[in-house]
Amino acid sequence: MPKLQIPKPPLTHAQLVQRGAMWLRNRKNCRVVLAEQTTGRGEIADVVGWKFGNCSFLLECKVSRGDFFADRCKPFRVDPSLGMGSYRYFLAPTGVLAAEDVAVDWGLLEVRGRSIFVLKEAQPQVAHNHPEEVALLVQALAQAQLRVSEPLHLWLTAPDSPVGEMRARQKTLRDEMKTRECGHYRPQRENEA
Repeated sequence: MPKLQIPKPPLTHAQLVQRGAMWLRNRKNCRVVLAEQTTGRGEIADVVGWKFGNCSFLLECKVSRGDFFADRCKPFRVDPSLGMGSYRYFLAPTGVLAAEDVAVDWGLLEVRGRSIFVLKEAQPQVAHNHPEEVALLVQALAQAQLRVSEPLHLWLTAPDSPVGEMRARQKTLRDEMKTRECGHYRPQRENEA
């Protein structure tokens, strides 16, 4: 008796956003990633991420070709200088988009199973809306400050915060490095600790 094949449900927009955020963190080494945030100009960034070196990435998630073609009429697509992201990608399930569909400087990512494949690398944008990106980051920090219910600078510098713990580890490492450079380094033994 033949086995019945149960078709997998198509990926939802939320699932694409989640996978896109993980891709930016893991593959592009973005230190800060925001999902589905609205800018002051009304652009809803599906996924936007930043890494050191003034480099930002925008992912637009499209579950259908109709969704992709509707996106072309948005003001920040008509005038790319209004859009965010020094690198911009479309992310879609397998077979929804082809590399020829996207603009010359946009990249294309495709979800196949549990992996994301780069079908076309994005090129650096000649102009992007850096002030809008800063406004988006400030908005996200303001929301974070409301959630921790104290000023962020106090929360970030508290000894028991993740940042405070990281700073303490960094200080210990710096002290060890200084000791090594001066020739006074002697590793501690377990029974000396």
